[in-house]
Amino acid sequence: MISWVCPHPYLRDIALPELRNAAAKVGRQSPPLIVHVPVCVHETIEEAREGFREELGYYPRTRLYAKMLANAGFPNAQETGWTNEMSDTLLVSGNEEQVEGKLLKIFSWGASELIVTIIPAGSDKATSLKRTEKLLAQISNP
Repeated sequence: MISWVCPHPYLRDIALPELRNAAAKVGRQSPPLIVHVPVCVHETIEEAREGFREELGYYPRTRLYAKMLANAGFPNAQETGWTNEMSDTLLVSGNEEQVEGKLLKIFSWGASELIVTIIPAGSDKATSLKRTEKLLAQISNP
């Protein structure tokens, strides 16, 4: 299963158990869970959230994603757009060490692979972008 713009707690607590249960009912192995993760190496959370909204801002306002976000506990997503609480369920941000730890945690609860959207942030978006790219390259090629 490939997720896109889906809150990680929803994937971990609802989607993944359902995926595993459905596979077990028909005697099959559970398919992999590929998790979409917006990633921003940047220390200022407000600026990372703003970058996230710039890149993925329209999703909550679309009918399909608004319905999914409502099922994930955000019933007013279509009206509010990305609130801080909502964006924090998807966005992985912080310094290099924090981001690496958060990405590893996603694997620990059951993700098989990640699809990363790099989120540049702050007044020097190029630096944020380069830091994120560098970290992702290091993680994927230990």
